[in-house]
Amino acid sequence: MRRFETIVVAIRRDYDKAYALLADPRNYPRWSPVPDALFQPIDNDRRNWLVDLPRGRRVLRFTPLNDFGVLDYSVYLEDGTYETTSSVRLVPNEDGCVLVVSFFKRDELSDEEFESEVRWAENDFKAIASAIEAL
Repeated sequence: MRRFETIVVAIRRDYDKAYALLADPRNYPRWSPVPDALFQPIDNDRRNWLVDLPRGRRVLRFTPLNDFGVLDYSVYLEDGTYETTSSVRLVPNEDGCVLVVSFFKRDELSDEEFESEVRWAENDFKAIASAIEAL
């Protein structure tokens, strides 16, 4: 079994509003880890995007809209080689919601590199929560 870490972040905003913001890939630049980075749709349904990430240019494939709070996204190299999938769930919690993100260690990462990526992502998701709460 792969090593994994799960990040849990409270969002003090109505679940439906938070889901609408998070499920629309066009909102990604609001909380992108790379300011002014390339973020361009590459298909008609706008689920696949060419994006500049800290580790280079990638294709992100976002999960279609659904009634279950699933916000998974997969990362691919530009040539179509699969890199990873992040499991993301938004769960209602009274007048707010909880964002749950699971990361799985990729083979090419050392334990220290994986830990660093998880801490970086945790800060990023806390920033996303703050941005959503401020809207």
